[in-house]
Amino acid sequence: MNKKEYQRDPNNVDDSSESGDENQNNSECVHINKALDFTKVRKSVTKTGLLSDCEMCSKSPAEISVLSESDFDFHLWMCLKCGNQACGRFKNKHALKHYETPHSESHALCVNTTTWNVWCYECFDYVNASSKKKLLEVVEYLKNQEKTMYLDSNNVDDSSESGDENQNNSKCVHINKALDFTEVRKSVTKTGLLSDCEICSKSPAEISILSESDFDFHLWMCLKCGNQACGRFKNRHALKHYETPYSESHAVCVNTTTWNVWCYECCDYVNASSEKELLEVVQYLKKQEKTMDSQQAFLINQSEPDLKDVIRIVDEFETQLEDLRSQVNHLKACNNRLREGQSFEPLLKELHERERKKANFIIFGIDDRNSEDRPEDDKKTAQEIIKLSHQGSFVDTSTIRVHRLGKYFHGKNRPLRVICSSPDVASKVLHNTRSITIYKKYESISVRSDKTYAQLEEFRKVKQELDFRLDAGETNLKIIHRDGFPSIVTAKPNHLN
Repeated sequence: MNKKEYQRDPNNVDDSSESGDENQNNSECVHINKALDFTKVRKSVTKTGLLSDCEMCSKSPAEISVLSESDFDFHLWMCLKCGNQACGRFKNKHALKHYETPHSESHALCVNTTTWNVWCYECFDYVNASSKKKLLEVVEYLKNQEKTMYLDSNNVDDSSESGDENQNNSKCVHINKALDFTEVRKSVTKTGLLSDCEICSKSPAEISILSESDFDFHLWMCLKCGNQACGRFKNRHALKHYETPYSESHAVCVNTTTWNVWCYECCDYVNASSEKELLEVVQYLKKQEKTMDSQQAFLINQSEPDLKDVIRIVDEFETQLEDLRSQVNHLKACNNRLREGQSFEPLLKELHERERKKANFIIFGIDDRNSEDRPEDDKKTAQEIIKLSHQGSFVDTSTIRVHRLGKYFHGKNRPLRVICSSPDVASKVLHNTRSITIYKKYESISVRSDKTYAQLEEFRKVKQELDFRLDAGETNLKIIHRDGFPSIVTAKPNHLN
């Protein structure tokens, strides 16, 4: 059997474990709690790091590797109980031997430090790392350690601009010549803090270096002119900007994500607090970042209006449109009457009166009594009805006026006229009557608009016509108001299934 057949043979169970194939994950491993110790793993990694070679193999070179050319020869498996790192079954099986060694506690769980697959020797199956929160935390911690080690392992030429500011150069002599706060401020005012390198956008054919690194997305700003470009982990446009011949030094730059300051001349990080002007520039840029974040959040909130606000705006437009239609019809009626020889002055007076009454509404069914405190009670009732109709929106009801219509008769409730501060308030009440009558206290009331005498007369005539037609045998007739005018229409009958 050749090597590939050996690897793929499903019957060879003993040697197929730790092969890196995680198609069938055991998401219900019951050994995780007993076989995992994050504290010990962290201590071990802090002490030794993630190893690249099995230490047991180094101590016993006489052992014969199995399938020595396999990619999995180089994969180590870390015990998640103690942090031991050893080779897998495709080499000298030291990870398996570690598990088989008698322990007081379970060492059944291990993770491949290359593929990050988790294996349980007890279940003899892969384990889904996301099945347990603490298991996922350990795996993510180890992945982060791998990234950190990778960045730390690079030499100075490739590790510059990487974000590691442990060794700051606090005595950079190039700051004064390579820093111009005025030019930086002008540039930021014009472009803001960029999120992408503009040169990369113009030349997409360039190949990114270490394209999966977090630092791909970091830009570096020249503190001489405010130029913003990508760092050495991408297309090195910040470095190329420095290398371009200038009459003045452009050696100092700042990472606009980590705010680390780098000097190309010193080839080292610079302590931002070492120079007052340098610190002022960095603090200014940080403040600009916060301002941009706040503005962006504001724009996002503005671009996603609340549904209630949208409905309210639509209702307001519909009300205004209805009022305009009503006014047009009034003008048409006035024009017709003028043609019939009527005076123009009464018509203007009527229009003015109708406009004034738009701020009013009349409530029917409110208890009426002849007492001194009745006016105050009526006002409180009207205020409550207005607030209920506005459904939680703020409305000022302190300026409303109320009075009863007609003379008082014992046992009879007179209509209550409410005069609001604006037509919008009255319109809201008239449109949201249902939101008022759902309350038991007001279930028997009704709300109507305040009409002029001419409007009431028009309605009376239409009502007489309706009664006449009903007496003549017509059915399914009703009165509706179209554009502010009453008219008779045929109602659709209700068909029972």
